[in-house]
Amino acid sequence: MGRAARSFFPETVAAPTLMIVGTDTRHEEPLAEDIFRFPPTVMKPEDVRRTHKGNERPGAENSVQMIKFYARVIEEAGR
Repeated sequence: MGRAARSFFPETVAAPTLMIVGTDTRHEEPLAEDIFRFPPTVMKPEDVRRTHKGNERPGAENSVQMIKFYARVIEEAGR
């Protein structure tokens, strides 16, 4: 996860943290031992305005970024 994060966000340090909010991930907890709650996105003001609203979505650019990021995570896991 850290290598993938650095390849997309080279200026960022990947470090564990505590997420104290409820997420939809609770539905996946019975399926996996390890769950990473990491949104590989850059939030712009228009993205933030949609957060936790009826039309919540990451936006097209962030959606593409997330797909590419998690494809990289899978590639890195195979090394």
